[in-house]
Amino acid sequence: PASSQAAGSAAYGREYAAWVQGRFDEAQALVDCIPRGINPRLDASLELSQLQLDMAQGSDSGAAARLDALIDHARRRGFTSSFAQLGWGAGCWRMLHGDVTAGAEELLAWHAEAPAWGTFVLFALLTLGRFGEARAELEAERDTFWGAEAGAIRATVETVLTRLEGDPAAAEQLGHAALVTHHRGRFRPQLVHTLEALSGLAAVQG
Repeated sequence: PASSQAAGSAAYGREYAAWVQGRFDEAQALVDCIPRGINPRLDASLELSQLQLDMAQGSDSGAAARLDALIDHARRRGFTSSFAQLGWGAGCWRMLHGDVTAGAEELLAWHAEAPAWGTFVLFALLTLGRFGEARAELEAERDTFWGAEAGAIRATVETVLTRLEGDPAAAEQLGHAALVTHHRGRFRPQLVHTLEALSGLAAVQG
């Protein structure tokens, strides 16, 4: 039945697949159709999904404020796995909406408290100019499989980081290899980010 936990979980998996491939309208329709109140963890995951859709589409559904409350609740109750899953969202939201340094520092604080899902902390380290730490984090995670989409994000980040380290030729090679990864996985948002990085590299190299 549509109101069951199994149906909600299946729809949530479909929503994630749509989101990582850039099918945002489809992802939003799935988030909207999944009933709340079936499972508190699923409810929290749905708020994170809504936040991701808000960031991708430049909208504000109020998910950021609701997620802040859920993160605070998880921290106070000692729900470490929930905090690890949700905690990156608030910092990314603040970075996107102009509070860049504070948002980056919030991401680093979350990662220090819940040292998992390190892919997202790479954005904070790049933003703060801490390239050596970003490289160390990237290398430490190289053999850790958080999922194909996380690997696609890291490929984009490594392209940018290698340019910032002063090797545009190697960065360009990495960027083109990343495009192949994104194309095979149909990760269209990452495809756009890597194309942007490659256009910057082309400009830098004249």
